[in-house]
Amino acid sequence: DNLVVVEPSDDTVQVPMVLRQVLDWAASEEGSWDVIHLALVHSAASLQLVRVDAREGGVAADSLPVVQVRRTAPDWYGPVPIDQAPGLGTTAYLVSRRAMAAVAGLEGGYDGTPIDDVLARNFPKSTFAAFPAPLHRGLSQSLVNEAQGAFRAVMYDPRVFRNVEQALVATGLSSSGLVWTFL
Repeated sequence: DNLVVVEPSDDTVQVPMVLRQVLDWAASEEGSWDVIHLALVHSAASLQLVRVDAREGGVAADSLPVVQVRRTAPDWYGPVPIDQAPGLGTTAYLVSRRAMAAVAGLEGGYDGTPIDDVLARNFPKSTFAAFPAPLHRGLSQSLVNEAQGAFRAVMYDPRVFRNVEQALVATGLSSSGLVWTFL
């Protein structure tokens, strides 16, 4: 019931090529993933992006088109305690048939919880993200908090979020840990 405009993330990412690489990886790793985010909010609390180990005979881990998404809560996002990792505000993802069947079979059915929260809660070990993220929400208004306009103007600028994404992967820090380097 909510529509958000998803835009190519920036001119440095060749969207069709990244999507093809992600789809090839997904096909080769069928059964090992449930969710692949094609767009992330890199400033989300408790987000950690970890390089995927290459399989035997495969390509080097640093050239794989995906990273594993981990959630680090409970932790602190700057001075704010985070008890449970929030959803990632993701607007584009691939979901395996197995995961969709599991979501459809949840006791009580779908209860209106944002789908990114449902996916994060139910598939913490089999969630990945395209790297670099080929899509991004751009500067669309927040569906949750309209007061975030100034924050979004900075954090959703490709010159900023691309560097945050690279820092998360290169350092292994979570977004909650990385924010402390700027405070």
